[in-house]
Amino acid sequence: MNCNNDFYSKFLNTNVIIKGSDGCIYRGKALCIDGYLNISLESVTVYEGSVCLPTVLNTAFIKGSNIEYISISEF
Repeated sequence: MNCNNDFYSKFLNTNVIIKGSDGCIYRGKALCIDGYLNISLESVTVYEGSVCLPTVLNTAFIKGSNIEYISISEF
């Protein structure tokens, strides 16, 4: 995956919030992102709509076609 895309470089090594097209919310540190919005995250917390407790993952890969939006977070 090419991690040198200038437009998306502001997301790299920052904490982000991603809303998936399935309604899940992902919070973590962006490691790599490409022009298709495929993104690798570390220290990920996944919030699912009907589940009270979040799922915590070391790393995650989210396919760009499953992303509704990405925003930089202050957490």
